[in-house]
Amino acid sequence: MIEPWYIAVKSFSPVREEEWKKYIQWSGLTQLEEVIGLDNELCPRVVDTLEPDDWKHNVQQDYCTDFFRNLNYLKSRIAEVENCNLLAVTHNPQSECREVPFHPDFQFKGYELIDTKTGISALTNCRGFPLAFMNEELSKAGLISELARAREIQAALREHYAEEPHSHCDIRAVWKMA
Repeated sequence: MIEPWYIAVKSFSPVREEEWKKYIQWSGLTQLEEVIGLDNELCPRVVDTLEPDDWKHNVQQDYCTDFFRNLNYLKSRIAEVENCNLLAVTHNPQSECREVPFHPDFQFKGYELIDTKTGISALTNCRGFPLAFMNEELSKAGLISELARAREIQAALREHYAEEPHSHCDIRAVWKMA
């Protein structure tokens, strides 16, 4: 059984009308129905200031203090927040996660490639890297469906775009609470 980390991020979808229209025009990702991901700019963290009790429940490694190990604690922490996504995430998964049922309330959405320094998504916030992937490969949530393909993209980004910002990425498996 996997032990994911949990994070609450602001939803980014057509509900944010003008911002969404500008984003779709800029990105060219016309297939998107919602960005379900970890990009710091598109889907900012809901818990942006840590309170003393947070330190009993959050992740304290690899600069990931905005992730939580305790789902119930995070749910209580964001109880009054509207328009957010509660995500479960595994970092650099070793095997395919599509069929991993760790919690009945979460649905697997895909794999995200996140810049290790800035938290920017190479998939949804860089206008594409055509030598690594085609925009059409992204799901309606802006993610990659298979781990093997996510790894190929990760390697191609490092090979063809080594000098580009946001090309040095970790892979994250992402589930969304229904």
